[in-house]
Amino acid sequence: MPLPDNVRLRDLERFATVIEAGGFTAAGRVLGETTKQVSRRVALLEEELGLRLLHRTTRSVQATPEGADWYQSARQALDALEAAVVRQSPSAGPQGRVRIQVPTLFVDAAVDWLASLMSDNPRLEVDLIVGDLAEDMLAMGLDLVLTAVPPRNAGVVLKRLGRASPALVAHPSYLERAGTPRVPAELARHECLRFHAERPQTHWPLAHRDGTLIEVAVGGRLACNDSRTLLRALHAGMGIGPESSSDATGLVAVLDGWRLAGIDMYLAVAPGRRKLPRVRVLSDGLEAIARNTLAAVRAAHAS
Repeated sequence: MPLPDNVRLRDLERFATVIEAGGFTAAGRVLGETTKQVSRRVALLEEELGLRLLHRTTRSVQATPEGADWYQSARQALDALEAAVVRQSPSAGPQGRVRIQVPTLFVDAAVDWLASLMSDNPRLEVDLIVGDLAEDMLAMGLDLVLTAVPPRNAGVVLKRLGRASPALVAHPSYLERAGTPRVPAELARHECLRFHAERPQTHWPLAHRDGTLIEVAVGGRLACNDSRTLLRALHAGMGIGPESSSDATGLVAVLDGWRLAGIDMYLAVAPGRRKLPRVRVLSDGLEAIARNTLAAVRAAHAS
């Protein structure tokens, strides 16, 4: 059966983006269009095909069985067409828009790298979101994410980049006021600067150099979802927390021999996006940045 004459390639892209982003609003953010425009064009696509592609409710948008089948075909076709365009104009380099999220502690290196990359590739566009959490990266319309909390979306491709085991540190001014913990259990009476995901951390897993693993209760008045803010709080003498930067100037290690148990860092790629040249070049660059940063942190902790 031939493709109906009125089906537009752009509408197939809109439909695929709705599936990948998890809704019309998120798809609109990715495409730079309004929610109404995306919804109307996908409805016209369904009309032209004579199929219901999506189940729509007030809370979610999901593919019908027919829609899931069409999505796979549409994504393969769109990726193949983009790859063909790039092959025919290799001198143009990567082009188009990529939406990425980078944790705050990696963002300086990422911006320095992007400055060079985007200067050399004037048709490449990047939406850079700064943050530590992207559990629903498709709803956020993200193509790539560096994260220690793997997204929960099905189909996301995860690559483990490395592990960090930061020491616990504090500013001397805090230790002068509150004292220095000598054993892990004493953390319970200290101001522990904790990461806040859906809720603040209540326990820290600790590893001793002899291989012992324990979990200790922690509390405190400050919890935050941004690692750079927690680092700033450490330097401000607000409590004890993990030293997640290679620059520990002015901070003092506590609990000799103990570190936070390994924290894994991942690169997450949205379904079907890795093969796109513009996504691949950003994926390779972010992977290198993360690996280099993790290596620098490990080296600083070992010294």
